[in-house]
Amino acid sequence: MLNFVLFAILQGNIFAGGGAGFGTGFTNTSANFAPSVSIHAFPFPIKNIGIFNSLEWDNRYFNLDPFKIDVKDKTFVTGFTFRILKPKFQPSFRVGLMNFSEKIDVTFYDELFVSGNVRKNALFLGTGAYVKLWKKIYLDPEVSIAVSGRPPWRIAARVGWFF
Repeated sequence: MLNFVLFAILQGNIFAGGGAGFGTGFTNTSANFAPSVSIHAFPFPIKNIGIFNSLEWDNRYFNLDPFKIDVKDKTFVTGFTFRILKPKFQPSFRVGLMNFSEKIDVTFYDELFVSGNVRKNALFLGTGAYVKLWKKIYLDPEVSIAVSGRPPWRIAARVGWFF
């Protein structure tokens, strides 16, 4: 989260947006929707190269009397982005490190029965574009995959503002 604050104080072209993601995780192979926020900064003299942070989270709850299962997923990605500067459509390519964490709590008659955490890091590859919608408002669709044994994939669409 500190990275999001650091990005906000960087000079240069900054994109901040929010939207929704859809895809799988490292442990959950069924695809589901999750809220998504992202910030991209282009502070370098070469305006095609930038850095980005993206965060998605998903909470699922299952009630199988007398058991209750609460699953919380978080996916945090940080890395570099390269964009092709065009006025209305800017394709981009992204590479970085994906940090995935999942917390599972199982309760039995409202008493904590089992609790566990899973964490994993993997190389992240993605492609997307910044599509101008109106003035400084852009759409940021993205397709990404983590490079691992059973790779999770994500499709995200965010609407944001270029500062």
